[in-house]
Amino acid sequence: MIGELLSYIVSGIIGSGVAATLEATFQPVSKSIKFLKVIRPLNRATQLDRPADFADFGCHWKNTDREEIEYLESSSLYSKFKDFTRSDQKILVVTGRYGTGKTYLCKYLAGRLAEESHYPRAKIPIYFDASKIHSDNIPSELISQLNNRGCTSLSLSELGHLIKVGRVVIFLDGLDQLPYLMGGTGILESIFDFICSNFSANGGSSVILVVREEFYQVSPEFQQFVLDRDVTTLHLRGFVQDNHLKKFILLTDKEQGLDKWTRTKELLSEDPNLRDLLQVPVILKRFVALDLHILRRMVSTGITLANIYRLSFEKTRTDGRFLRDLAYWLFRNDRYYFSMNHELLQHLAIDKDSCRSKLRAQGLIIAQSGYFQFEHQSFRDYFAAERILQAIDENQGEAFLSDRVIHYLVSEFVAGLLDNELFVKLVSIIDSTTNDLVKNNIIDIVSEVEDEALRSQAASLISERIKSLNFDSDLNEYQIFLAAIGGIFGFREPVETLVDYAKSIGIGKFTELFFITKNGYEYYSNSQDCWLLEWLKALPSKKYGYTRLVLCYMLGEMKAEKSIPHLKRIILDSTEDILLRQYAHEALKKLVGETNLDVSSK
Repeated sequence: MIGELLSYIVSGIIGSGVAATLEATFQPVSKSIKFLKVIRPLNRATQLDRPADFADFGCHWKNTDREEIEYLESSSLYSKFKDFTRSDQKILVVTGRYGTGKTYLCKYLAGRLAEESHYPRAKIPIYFDASKIHSDNIPSELISQLNNRGCTSLSLSELGHLIKVGRVVIFLDGLDQLPYLMGGTGILESIFDFICSNFSANGGSSVILVVREEFYQVSPEFQQFVLDRDVTTLHLRGFVQDNHLKKFILLTDKEQGLDKWTRTKELLSEDPNLRDLLQVPVILKRFVALDLHILRRMVSTGITLANIYRLSFEKTRTDGRFLRDLAYWLFRNDRYYFSMNHELLQHLAIDKDSCRSKLRAQGLIIAQSGYFQFEHQSFRDYFAAERILQAIDENQGEAFLSDRVIHYLVSEFVAGLLDNELFVKLVSIIDSTTNDLVKNNIIDIVSEVEDEALRSQAASLISERIKSLNFDSDLNEYQIFLAAIGGIFGFREPVETLVDYAKSIGIGKFTELFFITKNGYEYYSNSQDCWLLEWLKALPSKKYGYTRLVLCYMLGEMKAEKSIPHLKRIILDSTEDILLRQYAHEALKKLVGETNLDVSSK
C-alpha cells in the first residue's frame, strides 16, 4: 500500500495524473519555463535537473524566536524545512502574494521529501488541492482526491494510521480558493478541526497550509487559528534581487533576453512601481512574453498589472469572447477549475467537442486529474474583468456588478483596463442604481484607478455631481454614495460631512444604512471590522484622498482592535495628511486609551 501511495503521490505532485480519456483528447499546456518544472523523484530515467533559476525565490522563514530571509539556492531552507517536520511544531503556513510561487515551492519541498522515500521511516508527502474540497468531511475529501489520481488502495483508516504514526507531511494548497459561495467558511472551520485532531506536538506528522497573503489579511478565522498556536510561517517574496530578474529573463527569452533585460533596467529606474510587480514570477513571465518594441513604449502606455496582462495575452488568444465568458462564469460561481458539464456548456452555448477544441486552441488552459483550469488563477480574474468591462460597454454593467462582490485582483484589473469612455459609463450607473452591492463594487473599482489622466477626468465628473448636492439638508443614499467616491478623489468637504452625519445618527445606524455588502460581509469572513480594515489597507496612498477619514472614525467607534497597528502606522507617517493623522489618533485613543504618539512627530 505504501509503495502504491508513493507512486501516486509523486504523480500528483508533478501534476501528471490526467485521466486517460482527457490525455487522448486534450494536451495540457507544456510548462516549458524552467522555474515551473518539478522533479520526478521516483523515476530516475526521466528525472529533471532542478534549474538554477528556480533557486532564486526569496523567502522569509519565521517562527517564534527568529525571522530570516532565505533563498532556495541555499541548502539551509530545505534543511530548516526538514527540521520543522521533525520538531514539535506541526503546522507551517506558506503565504505570499498571488503568483509568488507558493504552489511551486510546496511541490519542490514535496518532491525533495519524496526523493528520500527509500530511507527507513521516511516521511510521505501528500499534496492536496483545497479548491476541490466540497464538503466538511475532510478525511473523505482527501481520500477522494487520491482516488481521482488513481490511488485506490488507501482507506480512511489507513490514512488516519499514517498520520498518527508520523509518516506523512500533508500539503493543503489553495485554502484561499475554497468555494465560499458553496459554504466554504464552514469547510475552513472543518479543516481547522481536522488539523487540531490529527496534528499535535506528540505526533510525527506535519501539515502545510498554503494561502494567499491577500486572503490571510481579511480572514479573522485564519488569523486567529495562527495566533492561537505555535505556527511557523514561510512568506514568499518572489524575485527580490536584480540578478534574479536578469537570470529569469535571459533563460526565458534566449534570443532577445539581453535586450529585454537592458530595457527592463531602464523601466525600473523610470517607474518605481514596476519593481513591485516584476518580483512576482507569474507577472514577470507575462512581462517577458511582450515584444521588445512594446517594452520600449511601456512608460507611455502605462506599466500596470492590467496592461502587462492585456498586452501579453493579445499575442496568444484566439477567441477572446470565449475566454471572457468562461472566466466570468467561474468567477460568478466562485470556482477556479471546471469540467465540461451541462451547466457550463449551456452557459457558453456550445457543444462538448467545440468546447474541447476551443480549450485546446487558447494555450492558457491546463488539464489535471479530470478537470480544467486556467494556467494561473490570476488569468481567470483578468478575463473575468474583461467580461465586466464588456458588460459596462454594452450598458449591462449594473446587472454584472450586482452578481457578487468584486474582490482581490478582479477590481484591480477592471480599474486598470478602464478608458475614458468606459469610465463615463461606469459613473453613469451611480445616477440610477439603488443596489448596495453595485455601489460598493463601483467604489472598489474607482479606488483602484491608477492612471493619472483617468483619475483627473474622474475627479471632474464626481466634482460636477457633488456641486449639485445640498449637504446642509438631510443626506440620502445617493449623496452618501457620491460623498464616499468624492473622498477617493480628494474632496475633503463631503467626507467631513459624512463623519458629522455618522456622529449625528450613531455609528450603528450609519453602517446599517450605508456601509453594507452582500449577505452580511460573507466575503470578508462575516466581519464588518475586517471589511473596513481591508478597505483602509487597500487605500494606502495619499492620492486616494480623504475616504480613510471615515474609515478611521468608524474603526475607532467600533473598537476594532485589529486596526491598532494600521492606525499607528498612519499616525507616525509624517508624509500623511495631518487631518487623516488626527482622525487616526482619535480612533486609536478610543481603542487603547491615552497614547504617547505625537501626531505632529516627524
